[in-house]
Amino acid sequence: MEVKRGLPPSEVILRNALAFMLKQWPALIGVFLAGALLGYFVAVMLPRPYQAIAEVVVDHNVRRVLPRGSANEVAAYLNQETERLEAIAYSDDVWQQVAREMVDVGAGDAMEVGSLIQYVSLPHPQDGVWNFRVVMHDPEAAAALANLWAEAFVGMVQREVGFARRRLALRQLQQAELAFILRMGARCDWITSTLPAVEALEEELQGQDPESPVDLNVAEKASEVLDAAGPLSLGMIAPETVAPNRAWESFLQAFAERLEKEQQRCDTVLQSIEETSAQRLEVLDDLGDKGAGVAPELEVALVRRARVPSDPLLNPVLYMILGGLLGTGLWLLVRRTGRGGV
Repeated sequence: MEVKRGLPPSEVILRNALAFMLKQWPALIGVFLAGALLGYFVAVMLPRPYQAIAEVVVDHNVRRVLPRGSANEVAAYLNQETERLEAIAYSDDVWQQVAREMVDVGAGDAMEVGSLIQYVSLPHPQDGVWNFRVVMHDPEAAAALANLWAEAFVGMVQREVGFARRRLALRQLQQAELAFILRMGARCDWITSTLPAVEALEEELQGQDPESPVDLNVAEKASEVLDAAGPLSLGMIAPETVAPNRAWESFLQAFAERLEKEQQRCDTVLQSIEETSAQRLEVLDDLGDKGAGVAPELEVALVRRARVPSDPLLNPVLYMILGGLLGTGLWLLVRRTGRGGV
């Protein structure tokens, strides 16, 4: 082909190549079809990989954990929690369970954990749908492995979240009990310090004439104690300051009996709370590190089980296209070498 002078070398090469392909197009088509046919046979003869995916929704409820957290704090929290979940997904406990259940469901013979992990991957966001992806030559085994892996992960995480929520509830109860003990302790201390004073006033009136008006000093002291009693004095009305000693003595006796009953109740309640707290501490000790690796606000759920794939991951058409292109390229290379250039 005659090439015009003054053209750039690259354009000269391109024009020559186009001219050659136009001239040799029957051979090019034949070579491409031969390569495509060879690619098809390769696709049919080689084991074809199948992909199965089980979907698990992960919700960290980050706005519940950090309602006023900055973007950096939220990002750091999500990174930390995501790393913990990834560690659970690839943990020995999860994969030993998967290996046992693969045999139980008849999806394969006993396999080492390491040989199973080579077929899996876990593409996922921090919050949202996690894809438990398996690629194997056996489509039924691929679906079984994806489902068993996702189920084992969800079961393990939910169990750990349950432990974490139980630990949180126990600690909240401990805090509530501590606040109650402080209030009850202050009340018991007040009763312990006040009861002797009430009894002293009662003894002082016992030596007086029952029908004589009460001593004003005694009446004032008794009224002060009654005012300080707060809820303990509900339903009790002090006599008038001009009432006889008999009325005041009867009132103080009733008030002292109420304080004694309340003191006994304080002792019983405090003892019961102490015993319950001791039992709760034992439960916390039994929990140990269970649930320490996840947040109690975390929620996970298996939302879509993997189906047995019917189509291979790599379609035979792709092998045909690749075979045709590879054959054509090799033919062109041989022709170029034989002619010393196009």
